Amino acid sequence: MRSLLAFLFGVVAVVSILPVVLLDSLNTASLLRERAQDQQILAARRTADRIEAYLDALQAWGRDFSNRPALRTWLEKGADARRPGRHDWEGEILAPFRTRWRLQATFVANPGGTVLLASGTPTFPGPLPGWSAFDRARSGLDAISDVYASFPGGERYLAVLVPIRARASNRVVAIVGAVDSLANLRRIVGQDVGAVGPGSYGVLLDRDSVRLIHGTKPALEGVAVERGGAANGSGASGDLAARIRELSDNPDANPLVRHKLAATGEWSHGAVVALASRPWYYAINTPDSYFYSPIYRQLGRNLLILLGALGLAGALSWTLARWLSGPILRLREAAAAVEGGDLSRRAPVGGSLELADLAASFNRMAERLQRHAADLEEQVRLRTAQLGAIVANAPVTLFSLDAAGIFRFLEGRQPEAIGLDPHATVGRSVEQVYAARPEIAREFRRAIEGQATWAIVEFAGAAFEVRFSPVRREPGEPFGTLIGVATDVTDRKRLEDELKEQYEKLKELDRLKSQFINAVSHDLRTPLTSVRGYAEFLEDEVGGPLGPDQKHFVEQIQLAILRLERLVDDLLDFARIEAGMFRLSVTQADLGAKVVEIVESMRPQAEQVGVALHVADAGPLPEVRMDAQRIGQVLTNFLTNAIKFTPRGGRVEVRLRREDGSVVCEVRDSGIGIAAEDLPKLFRRFSQLAEGQARGGTGLGLAISKAIVEAHGGCTGVRSEIGAGSTFWFALPEQVPAESTTGFATSPG
Repeated sequence: MRSLLAFLFGVVAVVSILPVVLLDSLNTASLLRERAQDQQILAARRTADRIEAYLDALQAWGRDFSNRPALRTWLEKGADARRPGRHDWEGEILAPFRTRWRLQATFVANPGGTVLLASGTPTFPGPLPGWSAFDRARSGLDAISDVYASFPGGERYLAVLVPIRARASNRVVAIVGAVDSLANLRRIVGQDVGAVGPGSYGVLLDRDSVRLIHGTKPALEGVAVERGGAANGSGASGDLAARIRELSDNPDANPLVRHKLAATGEWSHGAVVALASRPWYYAINTPDSYFYSPIYRQLGRNLLILLGALGLAGALSWTLARWLSGPILRLREAAAAVEGGDLSRRAPVGGSLELADLAASFNRMAERLQRHAADLEEQVRLRTAQLGAIVANAPVTLFSLDAAGIFRFLEGRQPEAIGLDPHATVGRSVEQVYAARPEIAREFRRAIEGQATWAIVEFAGAAFEVRFSPVRREPGEPFGTLIGVATDVTDRKRLEDELKEQYEKLKELDRLKSQFINAVSHDLRTPLTSVRGYAEFLEDEVGGPLGPDQKHFVEQIQLAILRLERLVDDLLDFARIEAGMFRLSVTQADLGAKVVEIVESMRPQAEQVGVALHVADAGPLPEVRMDAQRIGQVLTNFLTNAIKFTPRGGRVEVRLRREDGSVVCEVRDSGIGIAAEDLPKLFRRFSQLAEGQARGGTGLGLAISKAIVEAHGGCTGVRSEIGAGSTFWFALPEQVPAESTTGFATSPG
């Protein structure tokens, strides 16, 4: 705690002092750098001004010399008088000026390029005509030449040329020139060696970045600065050339440049200024060390100040931390004791006002915790006693298992009934307790692994239902305890076994019934065929003529035979359905045409009882895949029931419509209607309402119809109200899967 407080105070001190020191260092560095850069720019401009003054002096000498009376007198003499040897014009006119200005040579030439007079040895880059400086002077303008050499690698010179005009015609009659070596320029540039700082020097360059004068390395004179890199292993990098190009395009461009010296690999700061009279540029280069050494010295001083301040802050922080952390540490010790269960521990009250209030609050909290803990212990003791009494008297056995399958708790009435010894179960695994009954141990283990939530355990002739409930600290976590509750279900198990036995008997009776119906149906088919044959003989009067009464009797016999055949057919269809042998023969067919066919076949029966049959016009409908004979059977069943339960003078209407990918057929009558509570009974096998029982029937027609429609992938239904008639309908899908043509079995429900 004390170290943490000291650290925090130290961090606060560092955060407070460090920005001030860094800001001061940055400001100082910026000021020192700007001061050095300004000094460098001023030095470069001062030297550039000296070079300008030197060039101006050369031009002034040329103009002064061209106006000398002696020179003009000599030029006005004839050619004979000007021939060499007639008079020492060189010593009288040119030599004094060359000596006075310490020039390499002075000369006078005519416009054609012939040297008329010369003092010293004038050196030119080539023939005078064609030399840009000479051509400029010949045109009447003063000219200062570029630096040149008479041959590659030779001494380099600078020339000033001034035209002399005739007094009368103002025509250029001669050109006065002065040739000077670069010694004067070297003296001017050499003054900047070390002028700005240690290692500083100057360089005079032309517009093509060619070094004209180098303050410390004359060997580099005449060598251009390479673009994009150092030139010839030494000197400034191509950044200097780029800055010269910028200044040639924009005189107000930044004159400062930082580049790397290839000879030493060190970085150097440069200041470049342009000359006004010539496309020349003067640069002063100063090593980085000159710029950064005062900054480093200032940073060192600031670092010493910072370290001293941090040391002082650390000492103060440690002292303050000791003063503040003492009461806090004692309070923490008291809190740790209370956390460990010593609720009687109290914290000493002392230190600052805030810490004293905190210690007092902690003591009050600990006292309340102690009282609450005592109350909770008493409540737990009472509730444990109550639960023990409840479990001991309840008809259940309660136990708990841990994740390893070890019994941790056992209580209840007669746990021995499920094989749990109250004195030898807790602390043992399920495999150990049920060593003689491994199947019970497996059921318990499945519950532990989360594969089961209950099990039926039979032990010593009794049956018990065991419910398992895992106890988890957080949802989704593995359980820590599995609670099991065993309940005696011996009586319920006995009743369930009896019910199963009765169910099996009923299934057997149902099978025998179906077998009997199938046998009776087949056995009735043969005598019915014989009876129908003899009835037809009687109708055809094979045995002799019949009277009216006899013919009526024969008609009644045939109607009874027809009803019996339909009954037998229903029984056979039902038997096939029960046996899973009912088959469809599905083809693409027109349901509308089938409806008209069945209605026309039923019309005589309807007219006989005074019921009108009508088919509503449904318009064009798609064909459906169906077993036309079986769907005709369904429609016949619906129409027969409608005619049967419609009073004389009533109406039965058949409607077709397309709905949700199916074709729906409705048979609507104006009969007596069906009560709502009887509607669910209609499609059950052998189910007949009271009115239907009075009029005869087996109660199988609707159940068979439902099975046929569902075999097509369709459905059936009915809507009816008492006194408002009934509407029986079925729907067939427009497309039936091909596999629906195979046999199927269904169980009417």
